[in-house]
Amino acid sequence: MKKQRRDSAIKNCEIALRAGQYREASFTMAQYEAGRVFPRGLWSGPGGAVAHWKNYDTKRDEIILNYVFTRTPKLAIKRGWDKLPDVRFVAGMAHLFGNPKEAQKDCEESIRDGANSFLTHAMFLNEMDEFRSIGVFKYVKVSTCNDKNVCDPCNKLAKSKHLIDKMPELPYENCKEEHGCRCWIGVEI
Repeated sequence: MKKQRRDSAIKNCEIALRAGQYREASFTMAQYEAGRVFPRGLWSGPGGAVAHWKNYDTKRDEIILNYVFTRTPKLAIKRGWDKLPDVRFVAGMAHLFGNPKEAQKDCEESIRDGANSFLTHAMFLNEMDEFRSIGVFKYVKVSTCNDKNVCDPCNKLAKSKHLIDKMPELPYENCKEEHGCRCWIGVEI
């Protein structure tokens, strides 16, 4: 029965995403999580994670999904991915369900890698919107995973802070990492 509920939630989210109904997709995912014995996340307070999912606000998801389906990162243009509709779809499902392997088990690794880039880009755009709306922050700083896989262009990008309106987009268009850029941003006052 758990598998049937999950399969139904995934199918309904797929239908909603393909129709551009991002609120419906987010709401369907939240209903699925609220009905699980152990829903995703660690929320404290009355009702914990179940209460969180029952009262889930879909606004942030709608913004991120809109960016996934309408904006193309410079890195994707540079690499010339030819399966953009599939990449966008897997990125949307990855956002809703936590990761692309969980939501889309049958897709190619290159599509998953592209999906990660689109999701990184959408989340970057959303964070930049939030930082600008707060109006306190002047600078952003790029952080890397700080491991042997971080490429030279990303290491160089992370060595300085950037004016919020001059920040190069993420994923970084000059990134050389095989499976995609893993940089993220933080703010500085």
